[in-house]
Amino acid sequence: MLREHLQKIFIEESDSKKFWIVNNFLAIVIIASVVLVLLETNPALHERYQGIFTLLEYLIGAVFTIEYLIYIYLAPSKRAYIFSFYGIIDLLAILPTFLALANLQFLKTLRIVRLLRLFRLFRLLKILRVIKHRYGREKAARELLKINLQIYFVAFILLTIVFSIILFHIEEGVPGTQIRTIQDAMWSVMSALSSVGFGNAFPASFVGKLFLGFVMIVGVGFLSFAILTLGRFFQMLIFGEEIAQELEEFKSSKRRFAKKHRHLLEEEKHR
Repeated sequence: MLREHLQKIFIEESDSKKFWIVNNFLAIVIIASVVLVLLETNPALHERYQGIFTLLEYLIGAVFTIEYLIYIYLAPSKRAYIFSFYGIIDLLAILPTFLALANLQFLKTLRIVRLLRLFRLFRLLKILRVIKHRYGREKAARELLKINLQIYFVAFILLTIVFSIILFHIEEGVPGTQIRTIQDAMWSVMSALSSVGFGNAFPASFVGKLFLGFVMIVGVGFLSFAILTLGRFFQMLIFGEEIAQELEEFKSSKRRFAKKHRHLLEEEKHR
């Protein structure tokens, strides 16, 4: 009975109230854990609120541990889950808390791996199945577009936080660096990801500059995805869903025709 009840809440995607309450609560805990890591990089805040930070870390670690044990309990193959992608992420999420309990100060920086919990936010985007079930295929395209925008937003925030922490640790202790806090690193990374430059905070080390160049390349890919998705979204808003769908079908038919009769087009070019 308990197993079936937990399975409906944690495993089966449904529109039940308990499923949404639990998953929204976990999403809040994930975000809180990331905010906690960001705030702790500020020396003044860490010194002033060290007791609160420690208490919150243990509480968040307890939530992650309970969830991890529940997933192991519900898994048909315990070994398969433990060594799966999300199983490893779940383990990394609770590992920093146990390292802190063991007072392994030299390993305390491993709390950064807790950021991998953000990948679990993508599981919440499975509500697309519920949307399709509720609204049918006619409105699925518009809802799918909204989900794509949500994916872009979540991925942008995720990469900004992860890249910011990496850049902060690369530049930590480097003489002459303008990146002294996570906030400085975030401003620089956000500027690079949005392909508008590097912001006012610029890394001093060669590795930091190289890493920020890599971030900008990733940003170009994200920007192209955003332009495509937003273009499609505004197409629907201006022309309506039916006309936008017809335009997409027309573009697809053109691509299919060009692919099918490529040899004829090549012959025409050589004439």
